[in-house]
Amino acid sequence: MRYVDLFEIKLPIIVVTAYEAFSRDGGGALNHDDLDQQLRVEHPENYRGLVYYNSLFSDWKTQLAKLIVEQLRCD
Repeated sequence: MRYVDLFEIKLPIIVVTAYEAFSRDGGGALNHDDLDQQLRVEHPENYRGLVYYNSLFSDWKTQLAKLIVEQLRCD
């Protein structure tokens, strides 16, 4: 996303991940909610949301579909 911002590309981005947490610069971990908030602040022009993919459950499909539909309505 940093490169998209750097080159001023207008591109809606939905992050889909199977990771449960992410390493934080300087140590520690980011959970999904923290990462979502960070990405909203750092990439407000392009970031649209985060979906946690887990093959054991199907709610990720609903969440992804909702974000896509919201984006289509905004265009």
